[in-house]
Order: sequence, then structure tokens, then C-alpha cells
Amino acid sequence: MIHLIRREGEAAFLDGTHRSANPYDVQTNEWIEWMDGFDAAASQKSHPHEVSAACEHVRVL
Repeated sequence: MIHLIRREGEAAFLDGTHRSANPYDVQTNEWIEWMDGFDAAASQKSHPHEVSAACEHVRVL
């Protein structure tokens, strides 16, 4: 579920939605995940060569 909420935040950024339009209650886990998704999409757009995918940081033993 958390991943879906994060993707909602990413999609909101890509759709041009303002960051303050987060639909979740302030300071809940859902609100934080939505913001993380929104901010990650914004960062990727601002610095496309400086942000790596989370899966690139996974170390398999």
C-alpha cells in the first residue's frame, strides 16, 4: 500500500499538482510517503543524472 501512495505523489508531480495538495492527514505515514514520492519525482526532473533508482542501492548477499 505504501508504494502505491508514493506513486500517487510521483504522479501528482508529473501532472502538475501543487505539493500542498497532498490528500492525506498531515504527519501520517501516508502523508510522508506521498511527499516522498512527490519530492523524488521533482528531484529526478531537476537533476536527472544525479538521482539513481532505489534498486541500484540494493546489495544482494
